Amino acid sequence: MSPDVVLANDGTGVTTNACEPIVNDVAGKLVLVDRGGCLFTVKAKNAQDAGAIGMIVADSIAGCPAAGIGGTDPAIVIPAVRVTQADGDFLKDNLAGMNATLEVDPSQHAGTRSGKVMINTPSPYQSGSSVSHWDTAPFPDILMEPAINPSLSTDVDLTREMFADIGWYGAAASVEPEPAATSTGTPQLVLGRSAPNPAREGLATVRFSVPVSGPVSLRVYDVSGRLVAEPVERVLEAGWYVGRIPTGALAAGVYFYSLEAAGKRVSRRLVVAP
Repeated sequence: MSPDVVLANDGTGVTTNACEPIVNDVAGKLVLVDRGGCLFTVKAKNAQDAGAIGMIVADSIAGCPAAGIGGTDPAIVIPAVRVTQADGDFLKDNLAGMNATLEVDPSQHAGTRSGKVMINTPSPYQSGSSVSHWDTAPFPDILMEPAINPSLSTDVDLTREMFADIGWYGAAASVEPEPAATSTGTPQLVLGRSAPNPAREGLATVRFSVPVSGPVSLRVYDVSGRLVAEPVERVLEAGWYVGRIPTGALAAGVYFYSLEAAGKRVSRRLVVAP
């Protein structure tokens, strides 16, 4: 089914931004609305309440590709997409007799063009870019720097974690090779090195794999054997995972982190620097 596309009219101020209840007939149709004036969730809720079966948001500024749509409202069940200002203008100019279908192409990932990875890293730095969770001049260095800078010593390539941050990979992401399979074809119990180590910035990342589905514990102990943190305590499927140790809550010193799963236990040492 390809429903008609209609431009929203809420009868107030900028009538096409759907920030007020929509007054024109959009029932059973895809409603085109302009970005701005209110949250995306407000627009979507007004569109849904008016009977629309989907929403298209036309961007308010030029640029490509269009960014995603943010916000959460469990009451909203209709799909919504955001298009560039140019595409929005094209739709508005050709609304007569227009119909369309919203669909997901499973062969495509967000942030790609012609099969190549696209990461938004504007200069100067802008909030909302793919690197917005990192400082623009971090120390210690975070991306593949050991070859030119000795400030970090182990496991510093965060490229895959950056991809995970923008939705490409789930919690099982890892840049380490998968361990050799056991005789049953499952991965081994593996506990990777923490990074950074020594930890100075308040958080250490640990990669680990578990061989079978079941309860998994990643715990941190001081040298006296006292439990000081439990980064992971839950049931996991077999595979690779990432645990994060909150070293900022620990006093400077030597600690041991231990992985327990499938009736086995492996441990490594972690140093928290002053």
